Amino acid sequence: MGTIWGGLLFAAGRAARPPPEQLSAAARVAREQAVPESVQAELAALNRRKDNGQLSEAEYEQQRAKVLSR
Repeated sequence: MGTIWGGLLFAAGRAARPPPEQLSAAARVAREQAVPESVQAELAALNRRKDNGQLSEAEYEQQRAKVLSR
């Protein structure tokens, strides 16, 4: 009986915690490099364009490198 209560308490505790934050690679790089918000916005726009199929992976990487080199 004690094992059941322990399991329920454990499950309730896990359910109460928020899930770990899943950041995109671009957001992680921006955070680590402490880039200005304007650059983060450009990177986010590039990522959306790539996700929407407007940019190939190679084009995305080229433009991303150009934005980060400023």
